[in-house]
Amino acid sequence: MESDNSDDKQAYMAELQYKNANIADPGSWGAYVAYRHFGKDVTIVTTYKDVFNNQKGFAIGASYVPVENLLASVKYFDGKDIDSDTDADRFYLNLDFFY
Repeated sequence: MESDNSDDKQAYMAELQYKNANIADPGSWGAYVAYRHFGKDVTIVTTYKDVFNNQKGFAIGASYVPVENLLASVKYFDGKDIDSDTDADRFYLNLDFFY
């Protein structure tokens, strides 16, 4: 069944980044702010952890390297589901160990 909503077939984003966390450099960090719009029919799964298909909204995040080979990330998404216009807010914390 084909959707009547043209937003279902659109995907776009704009992102502004400042610095970048480097896992080989303890104390390094990076941050970003973004607007993301992913219709439900544009991809199987987005490559972003802060937004899913059928969602649009603003995202903010930061990464920090406390010790070599450990990356701590925090992300927040404030948006809506495109079809139902319901809130789709999420908070995401992640620790990545590299060895």
